[in-house]
Amino acid sequence: MKPGAGMEPMREPEEILNRVRNGITVCQPALVSGSPAEKALCRASFYRLLAAGYACPNGDPLFLEEAMEAAPLVGSVEVERLTGELADLPAEAGNSRVDAHARLFGFGGAGEISLYETEHVGQEIFRKSRDLADITGFYRAFGMEINSSDRERVDHLSVEAEFLSWLCAKQAVALFDGMIEEAGVCREAEARFLKDHFLRWVPGLAARIAGRSDGFYRTLSLLTVAFLSVVSKEEEAS
Repeated sequence: MKPGAGMEPMREPEEILNRVRNGITVCQPALVSGSPAEKALCRASFYRLLAAGYACPNGDPLFLEEAMEAAPLVGSVEVERLTGELADLPAEAGNSRVDAHARLFGFGGAGEISLYETEHVGQEIFRKSRDLADITGFYRAFGMEINSSDRERVDHLSVEAEFLSWLCAKQAVALFDGMIEEAGVCREAEARFLKDHFLRWVPGLAARIAGRSDGFYRTLSLLTVAFLSVVSKEEEAS
């Protein structure tokens, strides 16, 4: 899976993600339980699950195994329970997921519910342009380049979630390497992106999806609400 729908990585961030995927995991003994590095990797795992889960189904993995490992570290019984429920869905749910995605979200936001930020937080054309420019600026500042051949806009939920996963992965590796200042930059960017974008619209959207779906998307949306509730409280406390 690419680092994010609509984005292609520069070499340096791809190297970072490979290190996370191939050797630095939430279960690595070198990471002290409850440490900032472990917390960053935990968040990265769940953001990555959200990115894969809300993307148009195309056979890419959901990274549920990573989320299952990270779930006990979130500190929420509800998150742990819902992650397990998502992992326990039968294999045949894959086909129904394709149909449900088409019905709920359609193509380019033409379904019952839009997965694009700017369709939820402001309809003024100048507001949309400003928000899209701000989101794009975040991506480019951290090595994410927009792939014009991809059909998803930069404000799609799956793209924003993958960016947050990217930031947390970079933060974890920086902490693991003792690069405290670099880790701080990534953490600050995550906090700003959550405040200015992701937390403004995704929790409410997920609650709405939960009320209009069943099976995979109901479980995923309930997990989204539960996980982001934890994130929101941690952000308020920081």
